Amino acid sequence: MRSVRHALAILGDREVRRWIRLVATLVAGQNKPTDLVLTALTRARFCELITAKVGQDSADLFLVGLLSLIDAILELPMGLVLDGISLAPDVRAVPLGERCRLSPIYDLMLTHEAGQWEEAANLSAQLHLPDGFAADIQWNAMQWASQMTSEV
Repeated sequence: MRSVRHALAILGDREVRRWIRLVATLVAGQNKPTDLVLTALTRARFCELITAKVGQDSADLFLVGLLSLIDAILELPMGLVLDGISLAPDVRAVPLGERCRLSPIYDLMLTHEAGQWEEAANLSAQLHLPDGFAADIQWNAMQWASQMTSEV
């Protein structure tokens, strides 16, 4: 497979949903809070949806959001988890807390998640996003993640 986008295209929506269900089921079976899975999916979708305005690769950003809580889900240090996965340098950098070209988008997602509206507005302005765009993306991402996890 050439990329996550390529893998998703091959698998299709139905298979991706199946894998998400499988992961959610495994996490729930290990007595992990399903909120972790819901939050990771929301983050992934937020990062993916924002690509329309910021000109980055949606597959990379989706993966950044999805991986953002993998350490908490697996109860392993992030570095150890990521060492076992082949990732683009920027995708690896963000969950490790290293600055890269994807960091401002990730930071915007985190500020919206935390309700830090002033900082979110500043980051939106830096990314040249229209007023309210990131809030709309956050709402859409939450709805999508909720739908995905409710089908488990």
